[in-house]
Amino acid sequence: MWFVLLGVVCFAAIASGEQPQCGGNLAGHAGDVYSPNFPNEYDANLDCMWTIPARGGSVTVEFKNFTIEPPEIFLFYSRCNLDYVEIIVGDRSRGRFCGTEMPPAITAADDTHIRFVTDQLVSGPGFQFSYLVQHGLAGPCGEHLDDSYGQVTSPGYPQNYPNNQYCTWTIPHTQYPVTVKFIDFELEEGGYYSSCYDHLEIFDGRTSLGKYCGTDVPAVLTTTNDVRINFKSDSSVGQRGFKFEYRVAAPATLAPSEPTKPATDKPGCTTDYVNFTGHCYKSFTDLKTRDEARQACAADGGVLAMPKDSATNDFLASLSPVTGGRWLGLTDADGDGQWVFEDGQILTSSDYSNWQPNDQPNGSGCVGFWSTQSVWDPRGCDYLRGFICQII
Repeated sequence: MWFVLLGVVCFAAIASGEQPQCGGNLAGHAGDVYSPNFPNEYDANLDCMWTIPARGGSVTVEFKNFTIEPPEIFLFYSRCNLDYVEIIVGDRSRGRFCGTEMPPAITAADDTHIRFVTDQLVSGPGFQFSYLVQHGLAGPCGEHLDDSYGQVTSPGYPQNYPNNQYCTWTIPHTQYPVTVKFIDFELEEGGYYSSCYDHLEIFDGRTSLGKYCGTDVPAVLTTTNDVRINFKSDSSVGQRGFKFEYRVAAPATLAPSEPTKPATDKPGCTTDYVNFTGHCYKSFTDLKTRDEARQACAADGGVLAMPKDSATNDFLASLSPVTGGRWLGLTDADGDGQWVFEDGQILTSSDYSNWQPNDQPNGSGCVGFWSTQSVWDPRGCDYLRGFICQII
């Protein structure tokens, strides 16, 4: 009798999707995960890590509930330092999240880790997320798109897409709008029982803009919210699929959507770079020391970016933010308090600076953006950051 009762209790816990453990390896192909005690308040001093192995396929994670301690508030910015959820793909952080702002859905072709850290004070109900692991795909089906420009196609495009696909592309919001434009579109239409056998659904933030199929091209979308694009195909009949492009840029710098021409006539200013006031810029998310970043820019025929006015600084900050910040072309190599740009100009002669409040520079160091903000943060030059290159 006791064995029967124990079996019933265990089955009920599994069926309800409960995950009482603080972290662990999620070996299933799909499931729901809850923070400890959800929906009641989670415990203090937690450091939980859930790992979802890709196993040669792709991992999709989507949060459904999210309420934890709000961020730590400073004079001009806030930071998730108290309780937070951190999303890590491979060995790269996709950001920390706290408060009630739902983390964006992500799809990645690498092991995905969800880390949950709490302090000893304020608590909350916690969170719930679902995950899906897809195998046997020809390549990554869906992606987290954090470049300032790119083109995306359905699996196999322009050949017919495979059956039984479920792909998610996400474009995180920045302070500048993201524009999504479809160039080609052909999905299997529905019949008597369904309007769309295969469909593409577009989300502006949490709002669905509708499901699309057939040959009716979705309208151009421009928004400052997160964008999520889901594609689903059934078990039969594939079509040509779709192709879309996206661009994140300040409104005054939005370039024509067709990327076949260089952004400017300057040598080396290719479509990988974005034109702003006659210079070409590109944000790199690879984490490097400052010297490694300089070498990478030099390989492209450029230098680390030099924000000498507020408009340029704000524009650079809008390009593919990196949680750990991005190196800029400004340094005090001698530790004498004289900060110098890559082209030799002394900072004081530019009549512009944007140091992080209450963090004025002292001693030698190198400068980069603070986290995903536009303020400047001096650090040791061996610190690992993303970086922004400039073609002069």
